[in-house]
Amino acid sequence: MRSEVMLTGPLAGLTREAIAHPFLYKDNSFILIDTPGLRRKNRVDEGGLEFLSVGQSLQAVEKADIIVLLLDASGHNTGKGTWQVFEQQDAQIAQMIINQYKPLIIGLTKWDLVEEPEVCLADVRHQLGTRLHAIHTPLLVPISSIKGKGIKSLLEAVLKVKKLQFATFGTNKLNNLLNRVLAKRSPPLANGKVVSLKFIRQTGTNPPSFTFWGNRIDAVSNHYKQFLRNQLAEALSLEAIPLRIYFRANANPFHGSKKPGPGARQGARKGARKK
Repeated sequence: MRSEVMLTGPLAGLTREAIAHPFLYKDNSFILIDTPGLRRKNRVDEGGLEFLSVGQSLQAVEKADIIVLLLDASGHNTGKGTWQVFEQQDAQIAQMIINQYKPLIIGLTKWDLVEEPEVCLADVRHQLGTRLHAIHTPLLVPISSIKGKGIKSLLEAVLKVKKLQFATFGTNKLNNLLNRVLAKRSPPLANGKVVSLKFIRQTGTNPPSFTFWGNRIDAVSNHYKQFLRNQLAEALSLEAIPLRIYFRANANPFHGSKKPGPGARQGARKGARKK
């Protein structure tokens, strides 16, 4: 049964507080938290209610499992030279979400007013690529509340990223992938010395987390780390969510003790023969 539960309108700032709405979709229980929109700081009165509602929105982001960032796509019109949908303010919000390793979905609202849908989608993808760090590629879902379109697609997108968050991968598969990645591009030298990655294993979910073992791992550059993250995301079909990656040095079996010399090893072999 459809019903209106939120106050909406053309004016900004109508939503003053984060409101939770529990619902069920395909036997999955969800709690939708509708938060106030975040406008530029110079447009928000620090002593007013909207300033307080901004804090509620940020707190809701920290507690949420999946975030849908709604962007008004109705202003996109290449004929009038207005093609920016994903503004710098939106990029800052999106980056804050990604930095918390939360799945992000972009909902493009008022889609019924967009004159060139395919051009608009292409422009938004370009804007995402230029304004966000290349951590992952958020899913784009066009929505028209008035026409009642896009809501099912949005819910399906939520289910998809939820499943990806808990995806697991075998160690053999990951190490075969690592070998292919290293064959494509090895880590840069560190002061003329080779940086080597020997092994990879998945070490967590929600978000999917992977640990690399190797030598001189402290010298792995951030640029190469980003390359590894992108390669993992592409090969494992995890582009729609952020990934965590860690690096550990190979264990030294003689760490914390004196390395036995040749005489000690020879004595041990003689002792073994006497038994």
